[in-house]
Formats: sequence, C-alpha cells, structure tokens
Amino acid sequence: MLQKLSIYTLVFAIMALSDAAIPILPELSKGESVVSSLIFSAYFTGALVAMLPSGILTDHYGNNRFILLAAVLTTISGLILVISDHVWFILIARFIGGLGAAAFFPAAFSILADFEKKEQCIGEFNFLLNLGLGAGVVVAGALAAANIIYGVLVFTILSIIPLAIAWKLPKENTPHRTGMVEHLFASLKNTTSMLFRSGFSSIWIVAFVLFGATGVIISVYPEYVLDRFNKSELGIYLFTLYIGAMLASLVGGHVNTCSDRMVQYGVVVTGIGTLITVVHPIGFALLGVGSGLGLLGLVNGIARLDVERGFTMGIFNTCTYGGLAVLPVIAGFSLPIFSHQGVIIITGVILLLIAVMPLKILR
Repeated sequence: MLQKLSIYTLVFAIMALSDAAIPILPELSKGESVVSSLIFSAYFTGALVAMLPSGILTDHYGNNRFILLAAVLTTISGLILVISDHVWFILIARFIGGLGAAAFFPAAFSILADFEKKEQCIGEFNFLLNLGLGAGVVVAGALAAANIIYGVLVFTILSIIPLAIAWKLPKENTPHRTGMVEHLFASLKNTTSMLFRSGFSSIWIVAFVLFGATGVIISVYPEYVLDRFNKSELGIYLFTLYIGAMLASLVGGHVNTCSDRMVQYGVVVTGIGTLITVVHPIGFALLGVGSGLGLLGLVNGIARLDVERGFTMGIFNTCTYGGLAVLPVIAGFSLPIFSHQGVIIITGVILLLIAVMPLKILR
C-alpha cells in the first residue's frame, strides 16, 4: 500500500511541476521562440539521457530506490526554479527534473505491472499523471497574474509530500548476478537488437512521434495564440487536453480492446485533434483523448510481453521522452520557415500517417 501511495502521489507532483512552466514559457524565455523550445525540451532531454540506464538499473538494484531518487531530484528541480530566473539555471532545473522523471517511470511501471489488477492500476496511474499535468498549467496560469513563479512554488512545496513517503519505502532484495558496471554494459549492448527486433521498431517509432508531436503543440501554441488568450484562459484550454487524457485512461482501463487497436485509434484521434487546434483550442480535448488511449495501449501491450520489464520500459520511456526532447526543438527552429500554423498542420499530418504502422506484437 505504501508503495502504491508513493507512486500515485509522486507521479502527480512530477507532472504538475513539469507543466507549471508551460503557461509562463514566453516570460521565462524573454520572448525568444528558440529559447522557449529549449526550456520546454530541457526537461525531456534530461529524461532522455537517463531513462534507459535507469530502466536497466531498476532490474539490478530494485524499484524503491529509484522512486526515492526521483522524489529527491524533483524537489531539487523545483527549488532551483523558485530561487533563480536566469535562463541557464532554468535550463539546469528543467534538466534535473527530467532526470527525476527518468528515475521514476521505469520503476513505477515495473511495480504496477506486478499488481494483480495491473490494467486498472495503470489506468489510475495515467489518470493521476494527466491530472498533475493539467493542474500544473491551470494553477500556474491562474497565479501568473500575481507572480509568474507562484505556480512552480506551489508544486515544489507539494513535492515534499511524496518525498516524505518515499523515504519510508523498504529496500528490496534483488539478485546481483553481475557487478553494476558489467550489468549496465551488457544491457546497453542488447539495446540495439531490442530497438530493431521484429515487431518492436514500430512501437518505438509510434511512441517517439505520438508524444513528441504532443510536445510540439504544447510548446508552440502559447505563442501562436499570444494575442488571443490571457494566461488563465490558455491554462484552461490546455487543461482540456489533460481532462481528455484522464477520461481516456479511466475508461480505457476497463475496455476489453486489443492494445494495438487502442494505440492506432489513439494516434488517429490525436492527429485530428492537432489539426483542429489550428482553428480552435477545443482540439486539445481530442488531442488528450488520443494521447491517453495511445499511452494506455502501449503500456498495457508492453507489460504483457515476455521481456525484462525495467529494461523494456526504459526503452519505451526513452522513446517517448526522446520525442518530447527532440521534436519541439526541431519545431522551434522550423517556425521561421513554416510559421506556427504550418508547424501544427505538418504535425497533425505526420500523426495520421504513422497510424497505419503495424503493432500486432502488442495484441
């Protein structure tokens, strides 16, 4: 019970703190589009570089230690954001927050996959994940009028709660078949074969594009509608994305549908929602439903595979955070060529194209 409580409270805190920066990106970046994309992506870059090693090491040293590490790094990230407004410190803080996410997700998914009602637990986990993301943008947007950093401060304080719980998690007895360095290098050696193994490559590509595309829309949209909505309104519209994802997570966890079909439906809905945001932000609700279904289908499908869970979840999360780190930066540099509207349309078309990729291995 303590293990589940630590996971549920920490996923909310991690996600809320990560998204609290989104409504205030123009202020944090001093109005520079490229800097805004870099601040957004710094979090996911930290997750990208550490996700796979974390997934490997959770199999070797146990999950609870990485849950605690994630809680510590998340709190440190928030404290730096509260203390300094210098761009380099903001980038460092976001990077550290990404490291915390990297420590957390492989361990959390590995724990949840061992529960008796894993589909239901993963659905609840995804609900809280999206609730945290939504709370981050809404609270930060609402408090920005008083002070742009107040939203970050609220969730930094909140992160102390899961940190206190994580300290009480017991140490796990895991078989150390080899030394840590030998285990790490042996697992990294197998990564290439796993990435290109028959049936798996489509999973990694869909994860990279689906979540990277969502990151693109979230990162460019605040400037696209800068003269149309204030921070509070923007936060509410962004929150509809997470409402959609929360509903998809709860409903999808109780629907008897093949994982591969759920992923493909999710990608199509995300693509349609992305295109609708060009004319109205209500498209964020569809974007949320689609990404929620996609995540649920991918995680449930991977959880059933006969492979090392920590290692495989490490690769999966590396691909998702790789997309979130890389695609928004590419989009930022593409803005002078294609404009905000053009980037959003291109992203929606790409999503619809990858929906046809074969995912039969997830059935």
